[in-house]
Amino acid sequence: LTLVFGAWLLGTRAEVLDGRKLAPSVDAPAAPGLKAADRPAYDRLMKLMEEGVWREDGLSVAALASKVGVPEHKLRALINGELGYRNFSAFLNAHRLKEAQRLLSDPEQARRQILQIALDVGYGSIAPFNRAFKEATGATPSDFRKKALGEG
Repeated sequence: LTLVFGAWLLGTRAEVLDGRKLAPSVDAPAAPGLKAADRPAYDRLMKLMEEGVWREDGLSVAALASKVGVPEHKLRALINGELGYRNFSAFLNAHRLKEAQRLLSDPEQARRQILQIALDVGYGSIAPFNRAFKEATGATPSDFRKKALGEG
């Protein structure tokens, strides 16, 4: 058994071992393996996310599960297993970053400070926002804004 586990461990990709599994795009369709029984919960979850439930202060997986109408463990299984996110926070951050990209690309928002945008989308300070944004897009928020607005 130990030998089998060791062989599996050696064959496992590094992203699984260190927990850095990349989350799919927020715009990505449902995972191809989505079970028919999970479809109603998936549809309710996506509708709530589009409506901006991710903006609620202190939103927990339990609170979101209640809004979706499924037990917490089912929502975790949907987010982690079916949608492929590392955890609930990664799922929320994907939606936050999508909104940040929209705001940074909007010419009407060009005079707003990046810190204000970070706070508006749910980050507590600029450093975690910058780190998450760069990891997701490959660019800093200011570089992304310059390129999106044709200034760079």
